[in-house]
Amino acid sequence: MAALVVIAIVAGVLIYLKLTPSGARSGRVWDFLTDPASHADWKLAAGSRCGSAPFIFPTDGMAGFLWDDSFRVGHRHQGIDIFAGTEAGVTPVIAAYAGSDGTSFISEEFPPGASEIFVAAGTFLGRQGDYSGDPNNPVGVHLHFSIVKDDGQGNFMSELSIRNTYDPSPYFGIELNAKNNDGQPPLCNALARLHSPHFFSFRYSISPIHPFFQEEASWNSEIKSY
Repeated sequence: MAALVVIAIVAGVLIYLKLTPSGARSGRVWDFLTDPASHADWKLAAGSRCGSAPFIFPTDGMAGFLWDDSFRVGHRHQGIDIFAGTEAGVTPVIAAYAGSDGTSFISEEFPPGASEIFVAAGTFLGRQGDYSGDPNNPVGVHLHFSIVKDDGQGNFMSELSIRNTYDPSPYFGIELNAKNNDGQPPLCNALARLHSPHFFSFRYSISPIHPFFQEEASWNSEIKSY
């Protein structure tokens, strides 16, 4: 009986993934990672800017998983995952926007505890990695990029809830919302319907709840972002 229950659960998960857009994206990410050279047209270049969007792309790679993707029932992805198709420690990560007050950068130029250091857009921050918090259980090499709200006091809110993050689409001028994605790897298009936000500050850190490198943004809670 227990074996039948396990089989039913596994079958349910596989069916769920197969029938959801996130499941289709998982297949596309796998195709890219197993043969990046054949899918070079799925990649965006580090430092590239789509139209007049305020952010530049923070690393080379394919935006494989998107904001509000779902990998299991009840799950909502709070950022985007960018895959370069390289080994860990190879692909550079740069600042997507000018900011300051950064802490715990990967780059040796920004040692743990560094603060009040201005970071220009394009500044080298580190490299894509596979650290998951458990040395014996690495994740696939990628950059997780989240835009996380603040609590009105300059502190990040918990990224565990998607309600505490912003849809990154208007900041990059690319459709990065899983619900609006057309099923193709996001590239610079459909810019006319994406409105750039304004009035924000930006800072970078490694989040303790998302142990591999991410970039985060902080807004004044009294200012609308769109």
